[in-house]
Amino acid sequence: LNEANTTYLLNQSVNNTGTCFTILANNVTLDCQGYDVNYSSSATINGYGVNVSGYNWSTIKNCNITEGSSSTSSRYGIYLYASNNGTITNNNITTRSTNGGGVTIGLITRANYNNISGNRLTTFSGDVRGMILIGTNSNLNIIINNNISSAINARSGITIGGGTSNTILNNTISLAVASCMGNYGGILLSVLSTNNTIVTNNTVIVTGATGCGIGFNSAGLNNTFVGNQVNSSQGQSY
Repeated sequence: LNEANTTYLLNQSVNNTGTCFTILANNVTLDCQGYDVNYSSSATINGYGVNVSGYNWSTIKNCNITEGSSSTSSRYGIYLYASNNGTITNNNITTRSTNGGGVTIGLITRANYNNISGNRLTTFSGDVRGMILIGTNSNLNIIINNNISSAINARSGITIGGGTSNTILNNTISLAVASCMGNYGGILLSVLSTNNTIVTNNTVIVTGATGCGIGFNSAGLNNTFVGNQVNSSQGQSY
């Protein structure tokens, strides 16, 4: 998708052994209009549903994105790398990698001012490290009104792995969490560079032998938690 200032309307479902869509210009909108995007259907090829690397003002909406094969790893439903001011809204995303992948939406390294809202995110992946993953030097992103669930043990629903002034607001997270140690938690703040995060009015329901609702692993400074409702089957909220 390489025309700047353009809206692309999907008019049929698509399937690819690797990546389905790559955005290659600024201010591009992909509106799937409810059609299916089936990516990485090959057992040997890593890919993304939508890949945005180095372009800004992207909008991805109304897509049903599904990872086709469970046999490889490091695949994302939607992947943003060094991309700013994006909007990801009203998508259904399902991942199923069995090798530690399973990320539905990744904001990876220098992805700033993005809005992730109103998405329904489901994984059948074991040991997923964050269904929404915010990586190093990714700042001022808003994660709001998303519904996140896992069918089997996951590391976390939302992981903030670095960055400043990210907001996690009004999300519903329901998943099995395998541990309350290290990189685990319904919402996880990880690494010392995670600062000034606001976590407000989220509902977190976790099951599992030792699962906890909100986890910390070397989190940084001035992180704020207000009005979150946490229900853990093992009684470990934090």
